[in-house]
Amino acid sequence: FIRFSDEQKLKTSLQWLGLRPGVTRPSALPAVPIEHGLPPSKKSQGLQVGKLTHFPAAVVGKLLFLKPSGDTGSCTATFVAGNTLLLTAAACIADKETGVNREFVFVSSQGTEAQQIYDISCIALPAAWGKTEGPTAWRHNYAFLKTGRSSTFGGLGMTNALAPRKLSQVGFSDSIGNGVQIQGVDSGAFMTKDKLIGTVYTALGSGSMGNPWVRNSIIHSITSHYDPEQPNILLGPRFTSDTMKLLARAREEC
Repeated sequence: FIRFSDEQKLKTSLQWLGLRPGVTRPSALPAVPIEHGLPPSKKSQGLQVGKLTHFPAAVVGKLLFLKPSGDTGSCTATFVAGNTLLLTAAACIADKETGVNREFVFVSSQGTEAQQIYDISCIALPAAWGKTEGPTAWRHNYAFLKTGRSSTFGGLGMTNALAPRKLSQVGFSDSIGNGVQIQGVDSGAFMTKDKLIGTVYTALGSGSMGNPWVRNSIIHSITSHYDPEQPNILLGPRFTSDTMKLLARAREEC
């Protein structure tokens, strides 16, 4: 767990006032060679610009942060399991090469009249994210963040059940609209040999880390990385019982 005091949260809020979160580009999506299972034959379809104040887009937003270098970065995060926890990728919190990011804030419905900013009081990372090396580490690329106040629109559900054959990806992409507008696309889904979930996509690759993969308002995974040998396939962690235990601990102990 990473916890932040009221003084730290106030300092973070004041710091972001002097920055320009509207032009913060999404962080790059890692390219990692992965063994695949058999991907679906049909490609994604139905790419549409989402309405930022509509559900589920209203509970999806940008997690803004400062990198150890001092540069700004962002990932997609989503309210889950109630109204005070966010789900994002662990790589958005702690990068194994550059270190731990800082000064986190969450912005929903960015750039609209419904825009809201949430401070972060606590972060829960899976222990295996920092200890596991190689391709296996990407099974643990998820994290939970506790917000200082409740979500206006609630949150989505989460499950560790087998992923359905079709999922909807919702969130941001650096390759569309400069990463400012929420996008949505339906994708075929499959399990990989590395116990990850894979989706065939059309345009949401670059900058889409943390985008939730949803079916019937339930999140089955999030965008984690892609295989440079097969860039038309996005990959995400398969949630397990350990994921749900960390979710429960984040809700109770953060």
